[in-house]
Amino acid sequence: MNEIKLKLDPVRIKLYTYIFFITIAVIGFGSLFLGFDAAMILQNIITVIFSMGTAVIVILQSDIRKDYLFDHAEHPARLMISYMVCLILMAVLNILSSGILPNECVSLFPYMSVAVLFTLLSNFEIGITLYAHFILISSLLLRLDFGLSFMNLFLSGIIGCCIVRSAVKTFHIWQFMGIMSVQYIVLYIAYHFLDKFDTLKDGLWFAGSLVTNLTTLYLILYLTDRKMIHKYVSKYQEIMNPEYPLLLELKEKAKSDYYNAVHTAYLSDRVARLLEADCLLAKSGGYYHKIGILRAKSHVAKSLDIGKENQF
Repeated sequence: MNEIKLKLDPVRIKLYTYIFFITIAVIGFGSLFLGFDAAMILQNIITVIFSMGTAVIVILQSDIRKDYLFDHAEHPARLMISYMVCLILMAVLNILSSGILPNECVSLFPYMSVAVLFTLLSNFEIGITLYAHFILISSLLLRLDFGLSFMNLFLSGIIGCCIVRSAVKTFHIWQFMGIMSVQYIVLYIAYHFLDKFDTLKDGLWFAGSLVTNLTTLYLILYLTDRKMIHKYVSKYQEIMNPEYPLLLELKEKAKSDYYNAVHTAYLSDRVARLLEADCLLAKSGGYYHKIGILRAKSHVAKSLDIGKENQF
């Protein structure tokens, strides 16, 4: 049934089709601009067709299952627009670094943050697949060995994807960034400094790369935390105020149930903190789990109705 609905969604299918062909065009024209021969351009285009095709298949499967993080299943354009912006910025930087800018400028692109961004805007499977595709096409434009690109760039991002997957409802930004920084530094040293190291030159480019990645990562995590994970904080604080009309009405009409709700709320809050879950959501649920008593003895359905009416 879900599969039929997906086929009847022309906007979604049209969006993926546009992204598919735009990606091919960016890589094709990028390869041509960089002076690749005809055989290399054709090889790059064929590789991108299969790579992007795989990514689209994974995205379509997630559309069927509707297993996106947050509410992204209803907003596929978020991921696609972010992907296109990252793709164009990466291609432009790669092209400029082949002539106008120093080659080392490529290291300033925040690959590590891109992996986290793709995962936060979709799910773990899409994030990993789309990021692997992204690393592949970047290595094609730079004529890099894909094995080296995989070890250095892909591993830097996949750790972030794993952390996001395990802590999607609540994560500590500075702890997250600390873990990402350590693994990024270790991998960079292993695949750059130990191979060929010019103390001043490489050190400066490495510092710039680290700052760019961490700054971008912080902005992504901060906006995600404020706009997605904890976007209802002010609403929670409002409805948990003892003077909130519904709580006052519950206290007047069923005092014992009101105090039961208060105790349930504080217990839920403590348990949620131990589990590193969303404590505000848990506490709010404790306050209002019996609010339907205001309308009927069978309060579960009525509690849900009251919640919808008050836009909880």
